[in-house]
Amino acid sequence: MECERTDRQLWRENAPLRLTGKTRGASIANRMPGGQQFICKKCKALSNVQSYERTREGTYFCVCEHCGAKNQVVRTGASLSQPGLLPVNGLIQ
Repeated sequence: MECERTDRQLWRENAPLRLTGKTRGASIANRMPGGQQFICKKCKALSNVQSYERTREGTYFCVCEHCGAKNQVVRTGASLSQPGLLPVNGLIQ
């Protein structure tokens, strides 16, 4: 016996899935990569800039999301959402 599918059933099968916070184990949104990135001097991985931090001496650094090293970066004046690769001067101990 063949069954005919209604338009509503076809729509349900082809509709994009929507995840909500109510669904167990579902995430609403994945973390989007930031625009500013740098190459870590310690682990050589490409890392996204989460925030700029400043030492007492006034040098800016970003923490690597892979190894946790503090990389001294040159602040270009661009916001975190603007794409770009920041130059790294070295590691801060």
